Amino acid sequence: MSFDKSDYDFGQIKRTPFYFGPDNKRLIGWLHTPVDKSIIKNTGVVVCPPIGVEYMSTYRSLRYVADYFALSGIPAFRFDYHGTGDSSGLIEEPERVNDWLWSIEEAGKQLLKATGCNSFGLFGLRIGATLASVVAEHISLSFLVLWAAPESGRKYIREVKMAQMAGVSETENLVDERFIEVGGAIYYPETVEAISDIDLYKVKPNAERILIIPRDDLSVKHKLLNAWTDVGLNVEQRELPGSADMLLSGYFAVVPHETIASIVEWVNKTDPVQSLDQYNEVASQTSLTSMFLEYSASCREGAEKGKTPIKETLVRYGEAEASFGILSEPVNKPAVELPIVIISNSGITHRVGPNRLYVLLARQLSSLGFRCFRIDMAGIGDSIVTDESKENIEYIKNSSEYIYAAISGLNSNYKDYKYILMGICSGAYFSFHAAIELEEINVVECVLINPLTFYWDHENNQVPFSGNNFTLWSWYCKAITRPISWIRLVKGRIDVLAFFLALFARLKILLKLKAKHMYQRAMGLKKDRPAKDLDWDLVHLAHNNTPILFVLARSDPGYDILMTTAGKTVKKLMKEKSIQVEFIENADHTFSRYQPRSDVIETVVEDLSSRYIKSSDVL
Repeated sequence: MSFDKSDYDFGQIKRTPFYFGPDNKRLIGWLHTPVDKSIIKNTGVVVCPPIGVEYMSTYRSLRYVADYFALSGIPAFRFDYHGTGDSSGLIEEPERVNDWLWSIEEAGKQLLKATGCNSFGLFGLRIGATLASVVAEHISLSFLVLWAAPESGRKYIREVKMAQMAGVSETENLVDERFIEVGGAIYYPETVEAISDIDLYKVKPNAERILIIPRDDLSVKHKLLNAWTDVGLNVEQRELPGSADMLLSGYFAVVPHETIASIVEWVNKTDPVQSLDQYNEVASQTSLTSMFLEYSASCREGAEKGKTPIKETLVRYGEAEASFGILSEPVNKPAVELPIVIISNSGITHRVGPNRLYVLLARQLSSLGFRCFRIDMAGIGDSIVTDESKENIEYIKNSSEYIYAAISGLNSNYKDYKYILMGICSGAYFSFHAAIELEEINVVECVLINPLTFYWDHENNQVPFSGNNFTLWSWYCKAITRPISWIRLVKGRIDVLAFFLALFARLKILLKLKAKHMYQRAMGLKKDRPAKDLDWDLVHLAHNNTPILFVLARSDPGYDILMTTAGKTVKKLMKEKSIQVEFIENADHTFSRYQPRSDVIETVVEDLSSRYIKSSDVL
């Protein structure tokens, strides 16, 4: 029978978030169950995610994995490992691999406890599949599904090292010899050794049946299938598409619906699981929806762990409570009421932020007394929309309305509070427009990190001026200082035509802006807000006593965009202290490296602390 996604009603799924695990190592999980409890079966599934950039790319796909299982009657539980995502802990802590394996076991125990199921299976993707296989050696599973799993830890580490080398600058050696890092994930020597010791050919999972799905972008091998068959395991291998497209970065990632449905069908059809006699409803207790943890006042490696207690609470808000965010706040209230920080999605990355930056930043600010609300905009992360075509959109329409819903859903007395709006890239765009458009909200500051545009043409899904041109021009300006670029030019390896096309586009932008400014001077200052006028909007925020902190990676085009489109106004407002610009060295757009990521957190924390906290007010 051919696959038809319209046959699946995703509105018939209940998704319940909660914290679980011991008080000192709390983890976040999402339980997916069908609304119709009569179809719930006696076997559940734990979804084991990848880590690093693959975790970010596949977050939406794995949410759908849990959805498809739930619609078939199989309760599904997805989670974040300790030290990753929204769970507690830091990637710098020791025993990473042991804690990841422990997290899978804890998720399995919690699934059984939350549902009343008697058994469960594991579904793992990439390194999550490898870890699931190791866990399966000493726990009994109904089934084990491995999708695009590295057969050995050494192979996975080789892939990580190759990805790290591909991301190294041509002119700067930014590799930190203390660890391997790529896509925001850090692998200390201890972690590298522990991963390298994993060899699935020597593992014998205790699973009634096993499904292996190889990567679809490499030649298919049967070595693991044969090895496990030889030791008497009930194992099957199927070649199914989707892993490569699912692992693409950002909004290019594609959910492989048909393959996911095929996997769920295999779980049900091979050995249909029995219906559950009595379903245990997850208790909606404060202990399940809140997490207490201690967080250091510094995220840098080697910093002594602080004793400041903070609390994080899962918040559902908006129409039908379809939107989701996580509130971080101090357990002990500060001496003064500090502004509430609203942090919006960066691109299509969910509320953890690129490379988990939002989690670290929110927790550090909360340790100093701020309340921070990390939100998923509509169609991103766990803010569910019924129309899939409205998912995974980087610059959504009516973004200010969603920020307003988050603010009003957070507190019924929202108008009595002060707010700081913050975000990276599109999150900066959302924050900028909300500060202008939400006049009833007392926005006292905007923190705009690496904005790539201030205006978006939703009809044509693009920026008014080519944002790609600013990025390309920034690259050419940097390349011109590199000796290797001149060598390539002499050898004919530089696309000269592309350079002149970029130069022409640059001149076109400058001429358009010049014509706009001449027209404005001739017409005089407009009282009403003109469309897509950065000068007017910056002055408007300054007049409303809403200062802006720009935090910009030195190599990113954000400063060029800002100064090219509103340079004179920016310089004037900088003198008036309405605008402040801070640069982060050796950083890429998403702060994927550890040191620049620490630097941007330190910059934001120092600015907000100096502006709003006096020494006598600190907790």
